[in-house]
Amino acid sequence: MQPAIASTFLAGYDAKGLTLRIVVEDRTPSGDPNGRKSWEQDGLELFFDTRPDLLEGTLAEAQHLHGKVGRIFVSPYETPDRRFTVEPRDLSQFSQDAIRCQVSPSAAGYTVELVVPWEALELSGPMEKRCLGFELAVNDAVGGEAAAFQQTWNSWGSHYRDRLSFGIMRFAK
Repeated sequence: MQPAIASTFLAGYDAKGLTLRIVVEDRTPSGDPNGRKSWEQDGLELFFDTRPDLLEGTLAEAQHLHGKVGRIFVSPYETPDRRFTVEPRDLSQFSQDAIRCQVSPSAAGYTVELVVPWEALELSGPMEKRCLGFELAVNDAVGGEAAAFQQTWNSWGSHYRDRLSFGIMRFAK
């Protein structure tokens, strides 16, 4: 039986960057992290592939997360200083200082609002001519147990190792 969670997200952009709003309905919070890894508790994993066109080598080689894939973890029940973590790889400006993250837990779940500047993604120029590989995973754990369920936007659970499973965000006027 799948846990009773639901999630929605909205994405928008302007000249400064990408804005995401993710709402997760989850009435069974994972509670105190108790040393669990970010993906083992309630929370979000977000992946940003700034070079989805980079397809060098064999299919197996192209699947790997390359240096232009940034990753964000949002853990709503962590202490405020650990609630938002970033894995920048080779994106030098993809950092906690550059990216704004607001987490609002509630009795019904939690809401996350992220603002990611274009500079953090190393993107510039008219966005209508760009695209971004993107994946959002919502992890669900009950109590102190490790996450038993994951809801993803585009992939089937292989996103942490296969960037070709990401969806593509296109920017329209």
